[in-house]
Amino acid sequence: MHTTSENICFFGAGGHAKVVRAALTRQDKDVSFYYIDQGEEHVHHAPITTTLLDRPFQQEDVFHIAIGDIKTRRRIALENDLKWLTIIDPTAIVHSSAKIGAGSFIGPGVIINPDVRIGQHCIVNSVAIIEHDVIIGNYTHIAPGSTITGNVHIGEATLVGANSVINPTLTIGNNTVIGSGSTVIKSLADNVVSAGNPSRPI
Repeated sequence: MHTTSENICFFGAGGHAKVVRAALTRQDKDVSFYYIDQGEEHVHHAPITTTLLDRPFQQEDVFHIAIGDIKTRRRIALENDLKWLTIIDPTAIVHSSAKIGAGSFIGPGVIINPDVRIGQHCIVNSVAIIEHDVIIGNYTHIAPGSTITGNVHIGEATLVGANSVINPTLTIGNNTVIGSGSTVIKSLADNVVSAGNPSRPI
């Protein structure tokens, strides 16, 4: 199905990789190789390799870290100087003024409005809405169904849980976790876990 000269290679082959692969197949592309850790669950439609000794990286390879876990995604990105592939599902609506960093994934049904800036190796998952002038730091994961309203700044390596809402102009720190279904009405510092409606640190 994949008709270009590039080999699309994934780190990871679990559940999130299935979602990312679906975005490729909707564009008549597919994964050529998976690099996984020993014992990791995986899908079986492409060759599985566990180490660089099995298959060293090649010049025509492009890579995407198809792993939901933020710490793992960040570690792999920092350890490897590779050609990173940004993958945008064709059902997503992305304004032409938005900027999306290398290696990020924009899932099905996502809406990204004007002047949004998304960092490297981020995940904006299914049907999330990112409103105007939002800034999202590297490695951050916006989980399915979340709404980030206008002029919000979100730091690096932060998780916004599914179906959460962040109110306008707020700042969310680095390495922060927002629980699923939360409504955030106040800014949050670095390294905070917050949940609820309204969301409070826990």
